[in-house]
Amino acid sequence: MFTESPDPMNRKSFKAPHNMLKTSKEKETYLEKLKENTTLEETMKNTENIQTLSRELEKTITNSLEQDKAFKTSNEKPKIITEQTQELISKRTELLSKREKSKEMRHELKELYDI
Repeated sequence: MFTESPDPMNRKSFKAPHNMLKTSKEKETYLEKLKENTTLEETMKNTENIQTLSRELEKTITNSLEQDKAFKTSNEKPKIITEQTQELISKRTELLSKREKSKEMRHELKELYDI
């Protein structure tokens, strides 16, 4: 049913993989763009060559990634430290910067270090 045509990999035609999608919003928009593309279904019905189908699939995925990159709105990096942790760190630095600390402040500072 399907025939395979040779397609050798070489250094000249090699392309680096695209950046992975990081946020859930990027993933959702990528999947929407991929579903909107109908040429892949038509190619699957009309082609008998696996290599052609593979190239078409790769081209569709690449185009979908490029469209997603073009419509990307957020340039924010994923946050490693949560808001709660940032608040605790700022509270600790605030308590450390005070010269005279009460007993309650020292106790609170001790608890912050124990966390």
